Amino acid sequence: REATPAGLSDEEATAFQKARDEATTNAQTLDQQRAQEAANALSWNLLRAKVISASSLINPSPFSKSLSSYAKQLANLISSPSSSQSSGAIPSSVLDAAPHLAKLVSDLSDSHLEATWKLREAYATDKAIDSIIDLLQRQHMHEPIARSIWRDIIQDRYVNFEKLYVSILPGYDHHDEAKEFVSGYAIIKKDSVNVCHPLSDEADWIRVFGAWEAAVIMVYPHRKNELVSYHRYISDLFHAIPSPLTTICLDAEVRECYARSPFHLDDQSKMDIPLYNKRPLAANSPTSPLKRSSSICLNWNFSNCADPCPNKRRHGICSECGDKHRARDIDECFSALRA
Repeated sequence: REATPAGLSDEEATAFQKARDEATTNAQTLDQQRAQEAANALSWNLLRAKVISASSLINPSPFSKSLSSYAKQLANLISSPSSSQSSGAIPSSVLDAAPHLAKLVSDLSDSHLEATWKLREAYATDKAIDSIIDLLQRQHMHEPIARSIWRDIIQDRYVNFEKLYVSILPGYDHHDEAKEFVSGYAIIKKDSVNVCHPLSDEADWIRVFGAWEAAVIMVYPHRKNELVSYHRYISDLFHAIPSPLTTICLDAEVRECYARSPFHLDDQSKMDIPLYNKRPLAANSPTSPLKRSSSICLNWNFSNCADPCPNKRRHGICSECGDKHRARDIDECFSALRA
């Protein structure tokens, strides 16, 4: 045990001794834990070896063959405790060698986001997702959801509300996923490729958000209160901001940010989105109709304006480079537009 340094005050000496005792206790606890884990692993391995040995029968009868088969299956199920840990868990030996990773793990201790993460990981395999989609599509919903949209929701990905709007309209084939043709090629129906319907007002957004919200809650039920609060917040913005397209763009931007790095959607401190301050989107400046007709439509470049432009601005021109495409369709232009 480390001796108490000389020259310390009574208070400093007491603090040093307390910290020393805590460090000693923690080290002893860790050593005991490692010893117990090693003993458990050895016990499991011995049990597995005994089961494998018992399954190796000489001249087995039909009954013994069946028993041997069951024994082998049991042996495959038996493993050391360390192998039963989640694939996403970091081994304790790694955390001991890299304590800074342990701090990162503690910083992620948000029970709400952790619940979403665990469900998403549980849904992760393709076979599981297909079965889940089959089940969800048999549920009675006010606005039925297409398979491709369900897949994005289950994987907690960004959902394009313009595509979702099209998918809930009558006549859309809800079995819209690509079907593999040959290696590297797939068959996709024309009406499900890049088909979008721009949202033009609050009513459009409410309808689409309601469909998305109901679907998300069905897959991630713990997010209900979060989405209800977020819905209320966006509704307040519709009433506070004259142009509904500004709020529609803000919502899309917030959900894109969530898809890249999840957070609580109802946390208003996370709503510091550059798009919110893009005043040109509001189209409130008192410019003349002639001047506006020669101006490039920023909403069209965000894919949030229908033809013809209700604000009499120019469509078909990128606001960043001047070429004939939407800024949103080219990563470099879209980054410049959002800057």
